[in-house]
Amino acid sequence: MSVKFYETKGFTSIHEERHLVMLNLLKNKNCRVIFVNSTPLEADIIKYRLQMYANAYGDHDQDLQKRLILLSADDDSNRCLAEKILENEPLMDDIRRNIRNPDKAIMLSYICNPIDEIVRDKLGLRNWFGSPPSNWGSKSGSRQIFQESGVPIAPGIMEPVFSVSALEDAIYSLQRTTGTQRVIVKLDDGSGGYGNVVVDFRGRIKGEEELSMADVKALLKKGAEELLPFDEFTTQTQECGAIIEQMIDPVSASAVQTTPSVQLYISDTNKIQMLSSHEQVVDGVFYMGCRYPAQEAYLDQINQYGQAAGEALSRKGVRGFLGVDFLCTLEPGSMTWSIIALEINLRLCATTFSYFSLLTVVDEKTVGRKHYIQLDEVTLRKHHKVSDLQREVVKHGLSFNWEKGTGILFTTFSGLESDNEVSVMCIGDTPAEVDELQRRFMSEMAYETTGHGHGKTIVIPESVTEKIVSATVRRNEQGEVLA
Repeated sequence: MSVKFYETKGFTSIHEERHLVMLNLLKNKNCRVIFVNSTPLEADIIKYRLQMYANAYGDHDQDLQKRLILLSADDDSNRCLAEKILENEPLMDDIRRNIRNPDKAIMLSYICNPIDEIVRDKLGLRNWFGSPPSNWGSKSGSRQIFQESGVPIAPGIMEPVFSVSALEDAIYSLQRTTGTQRVIVKLDDGSGGYGNVVVDFRGRIKGEEELSMADVKALLKKGAEELLPFDEFTTQTQECGAIIEQMIDPVSASAVQTTPSVQLYISDTNKIQMLSSHEQVVDGVFYMGCRYPAQEAYLDQINQYGQAAGEALSRKGVRGFLGVDFLCTLEPGSMTWSIIALEINLRLCATTFSYFSLLTVVDEKTVGRKHYIQLDEVTLRKHHKVSDLQREVVKHGLSFNWEKGTGILFTTFSGLESDNEVSVMCIGDTPAEVDELQRRFMSEMAYETTGHGHGKTIVIPESVTEKIVSATVRRNEQGEVLA
C-alpha cells in the first residue's frame, strides 16, 4: 500500500483491513490468498470475515481458513506497506514459501506505484493492475485527463507547482481572475481528502476592495494548519507538488450540492466496465462514507463522463480499478444539474470496497435492486469486543438476514480497541429501509461518525433523494408550494 498518509497510524490499519473484502476470491476453491499487512489483525476480525463468506458461499469457514495465509510486517510506523515488506527479508521469504505457483499468482496492492513494482519483481509476480503508467491518478493528471476527454472541470491550474510562494501567486491570480470566495489547494498525490487545504476569502473581501497578497499568505497558512503543521505542508508541496482549483459554491443557500462518484475497471484487453455509482458523504474535504446507488437525476451524465475519462486513461495504458469523483449542484427552481469532475483515483476506492462487500453477501441478480449506506469510523456507545458487537446487533434486531439480503454488516474493526470505532454497512431493498436501519443503529448502538480520526462530528444526512425533491419543488415568495 504505497501511499503517503497525512493522518494517524490507526487509519493505516483501517485502509489495510478494507482489503479483507478480497477474501471473496476464496469462493474459488482452487484459490489461495496470502494477506500481508503492517500489524497482525485480531483473530476475531478474521473469524467474522470468514463466517460471513461461509454464509455467503454455503461453505465452512474452516475450509476457507485453510486457503488463507496471514502474514505481517510487525511494523506500525506510518509508512507504506511495500516499503516495510522490502526491508523485511524474513517476511519476503515467508511470502515466497507460500506462493505455490508464481506463474499463476498475481499481486493486488492499494495503489500500484514504482515501489510496489519492486516488491512484485522481487517476488516474481504479476500485478493485477499491470505496470503503472506515469502520474495520471494525481490531481494534476486528473485535470489533464478531464480536459482531454471533454469533461468539465473547475477553473484552476493544470500543472503542479512546487513551492509555497508559487502557490500563493497562483491563488492570488485565480481569485483576481474569477472573483471566487474560496480556493482549494490539493497536494498532487493526496488521497481521501488528505492533503486538501481550503483557502477561504469570505469576510476578507468587501465591496470593490481587492484581496492583497498578504491576505493570501495568511489565509493559506491558516488553512494548511487546520490539516498539518505549516512546515510539513511546505515540505510536502516541495516534494510532490500541489495544484489549486476554484471551489464551486452554490449561488443560493438552499441549493443542493452532492459529490457522487463512479467506479470503473479497465481490463488487460482494454475493455472498460462500469462497476457502480455512489453518493459520497463528505465533511468539508474528508470522506465519511457513501450511499449506493447515485441519484438517477444525473446518473447517466456522470456515467458518460466516467466512460470518457476511462477511455482516455486506457489509451495511455492505464489498467485496473479506478474511481471518478464529481460535484453536482442544483439551484432552487432549476431542473438542470451543473456537473464538474473533481478527480480520478487510480486505485481500489473506499466506494469500491463497499460495492465488493455487497457483491459478497447478495445474489448477483439482485445487486442492482439493493441500496446501502456505508458509514466510516462510527463511535460506539459502549466499548465492545468484536464478538460482543455481533451479539449486540442480534439483540437489537439489526443482524444481517441472509435470506432477504438486508441488515447490518461491519466492514472494519481496526479502530475498535484504540478509539471504540467501527465501519458499518446498512443494506436494504429501498432507501427508506436503509435510512431506518441507519437510524436504529445510530440511536441504539452508536454516537456519531467522526471521519478518519479527526474528531469531526457530523450528523449523517437525510436521504439525498429527499434533498433533491425539496430543491426541485417550485415555491412562491412566501415559500408556498406551487402546482
